[in-house]
Amino acid sequence: MKTLALLLFSLSSLMISASGSISDFHRLLIFNEKNELLVVKIKDKPFWVTTGRYDKGELSAEEGLHLLAKNYGFEISKPRFVGKFDLLNDKEVLSVRHFYTAKVKSGKLKLPKGIESGEWLSINESYNRVTFPHINLLTKHVLDNPDDVWAATVRRYKEGDQFKAEIIEPFYRLSED
Repeated sequence: MKTLALLLFSLSSLMISASGSISDFHRLLIFNEKNELLVVKIKDKPFWVTTGRYDKGELSAEEGLHLLAKNYGFEISKPRFVGKFDLLNDKEVLSVRHFYTAKVKSGKLKLPKGIESGEWLSINESYNRVTFPHINLLTKHVLDNPDDVWAATVRRYKEGDQFKAEIIEPFYRLSED
């Protein structure tokens, strides 16, 4: 019975992967020497976010994060994995969000294609600038609790013109340092 359950789980995971319905997104919280967080504005959209990239399976997570930082003009410290979160929309998994932190070692901000502007803000100021509440919710938790790796499930949705987020599965530790 245990083997059958494992087989069914493996098959369903393969079917989800094959359908491409769930994506992996790597969010990189980049900090400068003043411990300010980089937030960027998406070109031609009213959206401010922290940096990130969708995983297309071409690079390891670490290689992809270093490439992401390089596209912004930076060499960074080794990214530290701080969280893995399921992002839902009406109870349907949209993506798995992997969160990392890193410090700038060298470089100067440049704007890659698709990014209109970027700003270094204090952590508290960044919460006022970032458009999406789910990003703020997850960022705040991992930064307020930096000694562990976290997981949770969050639902993002819209009420009228307002973006909203709610925790569906509470934060829990994946590991302790």
